[in-house]
Amino acid sequence: MKKLVDANPSRGLLRVLLRMPLLLYGIGLGWLLGQRFLLLKHLGRKTGLEHRTVLEVLRSDKACDSYIVASGWGEHSQWFKNIQQRPEVEIEVGGRRMRVTAMRLSEQQAEQELRDYARRHPRAYRSIGGLFFGEQAVTTAEEFARLAKTIPVLILRSEKSADVFRRPRI
Repeated sequence: MKKLVDANPSRGLLRVLLRMPLLLYGIGLGWLLGQRFLLLKHLGRKTGLEHRTVLEVLRSDKACDSYIVASGWGEHSQWFKNIQQRPEVEIEVGGRRMRVTAMRLSEQQAEQELRDYARRHPRAYRSIGGLFFGEQAVTTAEEFARLAKTIPVLILRSEKSADVFRRPRI
């Protein structure tokens, strides 16, 4: 099985599939994707031009308008490189737009977020594990640690968010 991280997201059928959510946002139907996806508007680090990408939300805290997302192509993703230089971005999620600041989580925090995501969305996590590693995803501590080293996890936090990173209430 070919791993997704070995594929080129800027070419072929994969590009078409990955751009479909952008089309929904472009015609004003992004709200159909609900709270599981968000539109990220960011500025290019070289050109200063606005770019857009749709990301899956690993977890959100609506009380303080913060969203946890991951960079599926790791540190090589263009949007990830862009927000490292310009972390002030705009997002649209569930029909709402807001200005947020992006901050990378520590490996330990990323590992916990990925573990929580796997617990809440086991089917999606198994699919993602197969795409990223070319094998069936398992839920060992070693795998979560390996995934947290490979895939940067970020928090997108609005200005009204608390300074303290909040864990979800269960």
